[in-house]
Amino acid sequence: MWGHGRGWAPAGKLPGFPAGQLFSAYRMDKEYFLEIEERTIAYVYFKTEQGEVTEFVVKLLSLFEGKWYEILRYDCGHGCPHKDILNTDGEVIRKVWYDFLDNGQALTIAIKDLKDNAEFYIERFQRWLKKQ
Repeated sequence: MWGHGRGWAPAGKLPGFPAGQLFSAYRMDKEYFLEIEERTIAYVYFKTEQGEVTEFVVKLLSLFEGKWYEILRYDCGHGCPHKDILNTDGEVIRKVWYDFLDNGQALTIAIKDLKDNAEFYIERFQRWLKKQ
């Protein structure tokens, strides 16, 4: 038995793991925030199965005049990785498809894009807010 000095138990025979459920250890949900700059964060969520990213979302969020706004979002909804550019009402005004990337590649690119280009996205969004 596991943890009793008798060695490793066969698949599906670990205490607390019903047969067929052992591989749930290969599934992972992860969620965290990255501080991009003062009053601006990236929200990152992804799910993996056997090391492959099966779902993800990365959002750029910024605080303006006491209110949080979602400025940009990468996700894999609609069966394909893409970037949504949002207006000040939170509506998608442009969708950029990344059908040449798998979810893992798109997740990596999304995080890098927000780190590298957040200042541009924030300034553009602030200009849109001022036009209201």
